[in-house]
Amino acid sequence: MTKREKLSKPPILIGYNFSSDKAREARDSGKLLSMRTETSLICNLSCRYCNGTSGTPPPGEISFETIKDVISQVKELGGESVVVIGGGEPTIYPYFKELIQYINNKEMVPVLITNTTTMNKNLAKFLYEENASVLTKLDSPKEETQDFLAGKVGTYRKIRKGLENLMDVGFTNSNTNELRLGASFVTTSLTLDETSEIWKFCRDNNIYPNQEALVPRGRALTELCDLTPTSKQLNKVKSSLLELDEKEFGYTWLVHTPLPGNGCLQHMYSVYLTSKGYIRPCADVEIEQFNVKDMRIKEIIDTPFFKLARNIENYLDGKCGGCEYNSECVGCRGIAFSTGVTEGLNIYDAIKREDPLCGR
Repeated sequence: MTKREKLSKPPILIGYNFSSDKAREARDSGKLLSMRTETSLICNLSCRYCNGTSGTPPPGEISFETIKDVISQVKELGGESVVVIGGGEPTIYPYFKELIQYINNKEMVPVLITNTTTMNKNLAKFLYEENASVLTKLDSPKEETQDFLAGKVGTYRKIRKGLENLMDVGFTNSNTNELRLGASFVTTSLTLDETSEIWKFCRDNNIYPNQEALVPRGRALTELCDLTPTSKQLNKVKSSLLELDEKEFGYTWLVHTPLPGNGCLQHMYSVYLTSKGYIRPCADVEIEQFNVKDMRIKEIIDTPFFKLARNIENYLDGKCGGCEYNSECVGCRGIAFSTGVTEGLNIYDAIKREDPLCGR
C-alpha cells in the first residue's frame, strides 16, 4: 500500500460538498442535488474582492415567493440542499429566517454563506436548531488586513465574535467526516503567506476550510486587480496546504482542483439563482439567458447550454481538454468563463476554455 492509499479523503461540509460519483449519477439521471440562491444584493460590507456589486439592491429583485417556488422545483428534481449565498449578506434579508425554515421543512439542508458580522448567539442557535450548515468569512488572521479586504473597519472583530458564537452553540461538535461549520477565505497577494495558518486553524477546530481564488469580475476587477495572485503563486499555496493535510491530518486530495480539498463540480449537479431570477450553472458563469419567470428549472437544465455545462468534461478546450485528471477536475469554469468572455468568446466557447489559473 502506498503512502497516498493510507491517507483518507478530507471532511466535507454537509450540503455543500457531494462526491464526484454522486454528482455524475445525478447529472446522468437528469436530477439536481443542490441549488444556490441569492436573496438580495443588499449588504452591510463592501468587500474589495466581491465578484459582484453587492451593497444596494437593484430594482426588480425576485420575491420571496419566487425563491420558494424554485426551491420546490429543485426538490422535485432530487435536491438535497440549498446554499443561501445572498448575493449580498443573506442574514439581513427580511425573510431570512423564514427561508431557512422553509428549506429545513422541505427536508433539505440549509447551507448559509455569511460574512458573520451579524452572527449573535440567538441567530447561531436558530441555525443550529434548523439543521443548517454555515460557511463564514475568515480572510485573514490580521485585523488590519481583514478590515481592508472587507471594506469596513471593525469587521475582523465582528467575524471573530460571530465565529465564537457558532462554536459555542455546537457547530464544531461533530466527530464524523461530515462537518457543519466552514470558513471561506479568498486568497489575494496580501494573504498568500497566511493561508496555511487559516487552514490549520480550521482543521484544528473541526471547521471546513474553503480557500477560493480571486475571480476577475465585479468589484474585484476594479479594486483588487493589482492584488490577484498568479497561477504559480496559487499552486504553491495549494501544494503547501496538501503537504500540511498529508503530514498533520492524514488527508489527501488532488492538488490541481480549483477548491483545495474537495474540488468543485457544482456545474454538474447544481443551479445558481440570481436575485433577478436568472439561472446559471454557477455564480461566475455570468449569463442572463434563462429566467425563472419564463422557464421552469427542468426546462432550463435541458437547454443546450446547460447540457454543455453539465457534461463539460467531454468538451473542454486547451490543456483542460487533454488533462488526465478531467474525470475529477475540470478547473474553475467560472474563472475560465470570465476570462473567455473578456477575450471575446461566445458563451459556448467561453465555458469550454482552459482554466488560466491551473498550474499544470
